[in-house]
Amino acid sequence: MKLFLVFLAIIVYKLISNTYYYFKMKKLYDIYADFFLEESKLNVDHYEYGNIIKQTILRSGVKDGYIAVTRPLGFGQIANQNVSILDNCFSNEASIFYNVNIKFRDALGIFKSRIFESFNPIYWIETLIFLPKNMFKYLNVEDSKLLVRFSQIIYWILTAAYVIFSDELNTYLKDLLSSLFR
Repeated sequence: MKLFLVFLAIIVYKLISNTYYYFKMKKLYDIYADFFLEESKLNVDHYEYGNIIKQTILRSGVKDGYIAVTRPLGFGQIANQNVSILDNCFSNEASIFYNVNIKFRDALGIFKSRIFESFNPIYWIETLIFLPKNMFKYLNVEDSKLLVRFSQIIYWILTAAYVIFSDELNTYLKDLLSSLFR
C-alpha cells in the first residue's frame, strides 16, 4: 500500500508540475508576443521576463541555440558574432524572433506531452523497465555508453532474480537484519 501511495504521489507531482509549467509557458509567450505587438518597444517591464523565459524553456529540455548576427559598425567595418537565442530573446532581429518562437512552441509541446504521459500506463511501464537508463539520462550520460548498458542488464538480472526468489530473499534479508541488530 505504501508503494502504491508513493507511486501515486509521483504521478500527481508529474501532472501538477508539468501543468504549472505549461500554463506558465503560455503566459510568458503572451508577454513575449505583446512585446513585439506594442508600438513602443521602450517598455522595460518586458525585459524583466528574459531570464524567466530562458529558465522555463531550458527546464522543458529544449536547448538554447546560437545564431550568427552581422551588424555594421560604420566606416566600412562589420561585426560578426554568434549570439545566444534565449539570452537575446527581446532583440529586434527577425531571425532571433523566429527562433525564440520555435523554442516556445517546442517547450509548450514538451510540457503538454508530459502532462499526458502522467496518465499513460505504457510510459510508466517503460520507465520502470528502463529505470537505470532513465536515471543516467537524467544525469546527462549518453545512452550509448557501456556503463549505461551494463547497469541496465544488471538491473534486469537483479529484478528477475527478485521476482523469482522474492520469498526466499525476503526471509534471508529479515534474518540478516535481525542478526545484525541484536
